[in-house]
Amino acid sequence: MPTDRSLDQLRAEIDAIDDRIHDLLMGRTEVVDRIGRKKRNRIRAGSALRPGREAIIIRRLVKRHRGRFPKSVIVRLWRELLAAQVALQGPFSVAVFAPRGEDLYRDIARDQFSSLTPLSQHATVNQVIQSVSDGAASVGVLPMPFGEKPDSWWHGLIAEGAKVPRVIARLPFAQTESIAAERGEALAIACAELEPTGDDLSLVAVELATEMSRDRLRDTLEDCGFTVGWIGSAADETEPRPAPYLVSIEGFVTKDDPRLNSIQSRPGPEVGRVLSIGGYARPLTARDLAAES
Repeated sequence: MPTDRSLDQLRAEIDAIDDRIHDLLMGRTEVVDRIGRKKRNRIRAGSALRPGREAIIIRRLVKRHRGRFPKSVIVRLWRELLAAQVALQGPFSVAVFAPRGEDLYRDIARDQFSSLTPLSQHATVNQVIQSVSDGAASVGVLPMPFGEKPDSWWHGLIAEGAKVPRVIARLPFAQTESIAAERGEALAIACAELEPTGDDLSLVAVELATEMSRDRLRDTLEDCGFTVGWIGSAADETEPRPAPYLVSIEGFVTKDDPRLNSIQSRPGPEVGRVLSIGGYARPLTARDLAAES
């Protein structure tokens, strides 16, 4: 009968496995370097970032994972790996909203974009948006625009142009109710192209010519073929015009989606401009990260 292997033999086996993991990591980095060289002429701050591709990679690994090793740690490992290898392809940094020096959004940014990524903290949301727009930062991290005290920073994205940031991710990507309660959530913005992942949510800003209720807006959007999630608004009493709405839409909505034009062409004066301001891959849930039974 075979005898039990000694502790030294088991440790040697672990060392051999570590070497294989390390070899694969170095091999992956070489492939990333080749990709970076092919794209070098098009590199600007953040252009190597592909949030949709990253979400697809992590979802696939979580789905195929087996064994007792926690899925949440798999996500953590690959987030560090992906962020580090994005940085190899060009300058990469993060601008974070930090009112009164608070660390909430800094910690969320660190979880998503690596503890080693250069990070700047800003006292106002407009400073974060400007930093991304100017190319001083690749990504900005800002509050979720709903809840008890909704923030209207997203008004700054209601414009068109290559230097207007778009929402690219909801953070943290590995989401649980306890994490959301303890640390909150955020949105990431960047001047980066979005790609569909197969399970996405889009954000659409709706400017109004005259007042319109949330229920009427929901009906209007659903009549045009959208599946509506939450609808947010941050009214400004100093503004004479109706406050725009921010709408979460199921699926991947591009800026050229013909349904956006169909909203504006409907009879009635209420709706003015309708504009996609980005979106994100649906985050992983506690159920997605649960251990195998």
